[in-house]
Amino acid sequence: NIEDKTVAHATHPVNVRLYSPLGQAPAQGWPCVLFIHGGGWMLGNLDSHEFITRYLCRDLNVAVLSVDYRLVPEHHFPAAYEDCETVYHWLHAHGAEWNIDSTQLVLAGDSAGGNLAAALAVQLQHTGAQACGLALIYPYLGS
Repeated sequence: NIEDKTVAHATHPVNVRLYSPLGQAPAQGWPCVLFIHGGGWMLGNLDSHEFITRYLCRDLNVAVLSVDYRLVPEHHFPAAYEDCETVYHWLHAHGAEWNIDSTQLVLAGDSAGGNLAAALAVQLQHTGAQACGLALIYPYLGS
């Protein structure tokens, strides 16, 4: 099951795509991978990494929420990070509305998305709302 949605409780709407496993959801909702796509902060969208997000949903039997964050050069740093952070906090507070267990959130990303996921994971350690896991796929972590 695939649904395009919008996180509207942010200062601006952020488009996301929710992949839900087939079958009956657990009583508390699906565990969820918040996936942040790569593309050098300037390429990519909800379609470009669907080969990864569909696979994660199907093979791990978890929900996957893919973030369509703002890209450069139209939007400067920290716009992409802020979009990911906004979606995470919304999901943490309201996941049940989308049948997601907000206590079982994992951050994941590839390349630039891995950088954003890692940065978000570090920041969340200071808020008490940290994710229960982090999966980095060839992350860009420095030169």
